[in-house]
Amino acid sequence: MNRYVIETKQITKTYNPRSPFIALDHVDLHVSEGCIYGLIGDNGAGKTTLIKLLLRLYLPDSGSISVNGMNIEDINFNEYAKAISVVFQDSQLFAFTVAENIAYNEPQLSRLNKTVDKIGIKNKIDNLSDGYETYMSREFSKNGIEFSGGEQQKIVIARALYKNSNMVILDEPTSNLSPIAEYELYKDFDKVIENKTVIYISHRMSSCKLCDKILLLENGSVLEYGSP
Repeated sequence: MNRYVIETKQITKTYNPRSPFIALDHVDLHVSEGCIYGLIGDNGAGKTTLIKLLLRLYLPDSGSISVNGMNIEDINFNEYAKAISVVFQDSQLFAFTVAENIAYNEPQLSRLNKTVDKIGIKNKIDNLSDGYETYMSREFSKNGIEFSGGEQQKIVIARALYKNSNMVILDEPTSNLSPIAEYELYKDFDKVIENKTVIYISHRMSSCKLCDKILLLENGSVLEYGSP
């Protein structure tokens, strides 16, 4: 699919039918192509649950999710997964090379350079003795190195962008970055995402000014929706 317009209609999700807790309660959302959407709210508001429903990791108890007018459950899962990149708070890196962590088995040098330059970690990689072939651990190589938490998070974001999908979902992508590193990433955020559709979860209200629309969730329900 070359484009995505995603719409949720009155979706509800509970994790335990015996519990009165409702993770999402009749939530409506319209995601248009090329826009940046911010999801904000306290812990437990339903932000990550909504994302996992959009990713088809869960199914709603009621309501529907459609993509370009088609029910999400009727779309080939592999095709759908290829069109979305996601960065979760607990995204994992592996004890492989930098190139493999970003590009898996499809490394292209020019594309790698462009991607890591956008994220602001190219200088770090250029100064490594083995460059992209440096292992991100000493588990398989004595010359491997341990990246800082902020550097690891940049690698995870680079991986999502390298995939070059239509939509990018970012769950607290800068939680391990310093304020300066966060500023450097966001000051050119439009160039980083290159007109992709972005759904962005954050607790930092200052970063929400990057968004076209903001959805404020509270106790699983939409409290407010509109521009920053």
